[in-house]
Order: sequence, then structure tokens, then C-alpha cells
Amino acid sequence: MRTKVSIVIPCYNERERIPSFLDEIRQYANANTSIELELIIVDDGSTDGTGTIVEQYGLENDLKISVLISPENSGKGHAVTRGVLSSTGAYVLFCDADGATPIQEERKLRDAIRGQVKMAFGRRKRRQRKFTRWIMGRVFSGCISILLRKRIYDSQCGFKMFEGSTAKHLFAQIDEQRFAFDVEIMALAMQANLRWATVEVEWAEIPGGNVRVIRDGLQMLLALQRIRKKVLQSR
Repeated sequence: MRTKVSIVIPCYNERERIPSFLDEIRQYANANTSIELELIIVDDGSTDGTGTIVEQYGLENDLKISVLISPENSGKGHAVTRGVLSSTGAYVLFCDADGATPIQEERKLRDAIRGQVKMAFGRRKRRQRKFTRWIMGRVFSGCISILLRKRIYDSQCGFKMFEGSTAKHLFAQIDEQRFAFDVEIMALAMQANLRWATVEVEWAEIPGGNVRVIRDGLQMLLALQRIRKKVLQSR
């Protein structure tokens, strides 16, 4: 019996980058017949026709893809949550549309989920990055470590896997709609005494993307305050 793995990919104006990642996923699925992939693409209000491009790709390449299209841009957290809650796999992986982490790395995360470990979070191998993005990541990781009282090295790696039931349980409680949703997931997991494994994964920075360092950095710091308040109130 094949293991069903749901792959959730949030997209916002990714028509230029996502086709190559879909090629990679299709080839991986064909080469690994022991797993059944459920591919869920969530178009978060794109204005460049990303959803249409993905649907056309599926038709032309005989690849079954569920495309969920939001009428407006609501944020990465909103898109991932929508995809996760519609998934049916024994395992649920969410990953970024640029394919910065090869889909082959999903096996590492799946292998790490055993017994009491219900989640596996990718940690990007150190690579050359834009200095501003590196600084932003370091500052944010430090703030998160203080908030959660646990050393967090790479909260924003867009490559995380969960057992299916655990994913739905956690994402049903999400309030954060944008980039800080990863941190809220970690906070909720710690509240529920759920363990996760951290797994080093291959990663390469892909040109393009929609992150704006100053704007998004400030929004994420404000989000940390909201998460902190939520966590403290529930204790």
C-alpha cells in the first residue's frame, strides 16, 4: 500500500518560477511509486495568472493538481492553512513555490517523523544569501528563541512536514495570516507538548520572491507580540 503525502504550495505571482518546480515534482512522483502525492496549489490572489498556468500545466502533463484560488492576497499563512485543511494525506508537507529546497528532501522529513515526533522542520544548509536577508533572519530567530524559550535556528524555512492529523489540529488554530504563521505553529505545538525534529535540508536562494525586508520585518515583529500575548493568555 502506497503512503499518501500531501504537498501544499502557496503561490503569489509565481508564474515564472513554479513550472520548473512542478517539473521536479512530476519527475519525483514518477520515480517513487511507493508514495502517492496529493498536490495542492493555493493561489493567494495572484495578478499574473499563476493559477491558470498551474491548471494548464496539469492538463498538459497528466499531473493531477488541486488548484485553490483566493480572490485576493491574504498572506502566506492563510494560503498554507487553506491547503493543509483541504489535504487528505498521511503526511502533509508545505513548501515554497520557487523550489529552493528540492522535493527529494521530503523523504528526510518523513523519515524523521517517528513515535512521539509528529513534525519535522527543515533547516536550510548555510548558503550565500543577500546580507539584508541574512541579518533579518538572524534577528528574527533571536526574537523567536526568546519568545519560545527554545533555541530556534531557522523558523522561516519553507519546508515543513506534519503527520496529517497533527497538521489539521494545529492549523485549525492559526490566527497569523502572513509570514509569522510558522512561529505560531511552533508555539501551539509547544503548548500541546508536541515534539518536532529539525532536519538539515538542501537549499538555494532563487531570484524573484515577494519578501520585502523592512516592511515584512516590522510586520513579523508585531506578529511576535501578538503570538506572545496569545501564548501567555492560554497558560
